Amino acid sequence: MSNLDMGGPVNKAAYLFCIGAGANGNTEFYAAFTAAKCIPGMSLGIMTFVFPKLFDEEDRLAGPSTGILGFCGITEGAIPYAVKDPISIIPAHMIGGGIAAALILSSKIQIGTIAGGAVFMLPVISEPLAWLAYFVIGIAVSMTLTVAIKMMKKRKAVKA
Repeated sequence: MSNLDMGGPVNKAAYLFCIGAGANGNTEFYAAFTAAKCIPGMSLGIMTFVFPKLFDEEDRLAGPSTGILGFCGITEGAIPYAVKDPISIIPAHMIGGGIAAALILSSKIQIGTIAGGAVFMLPVISEPLAWLAYFVIGIAVSMTLTVAIKMMKKRKAVKA
């Protein structure tokens, strides 16, 4: 849910659910949410460096700040990318974030806070190495799907 609108009302509904669950002692949801919400910004920031030809100059210039925002748990930095190319960005990041969240939830990883939340929260995560591994898997999935969709769209445009 956090990656559907990247900071919008659906994201906020997921956030409120996680806060409510965390207030009742179920912090696994917030641990999963924390990973998922960081993925769009982090993956897009990385992609602007690794695959610069898939992005226009404006997006490449915004890449570092988008990555930093993602690292800090601020999903909104990915919105301009999603607005320009929603078909490539939104589904790929929903799937990547969903996979990371599912892995975290299935491992019952807890987070020691229900406020804030980003990569720098590792010290208060019950299994920080597993959480980080699942987070990296989510980024890899998001990047792979985004690149694949963008390349398919380019091939179709060339054929047309």
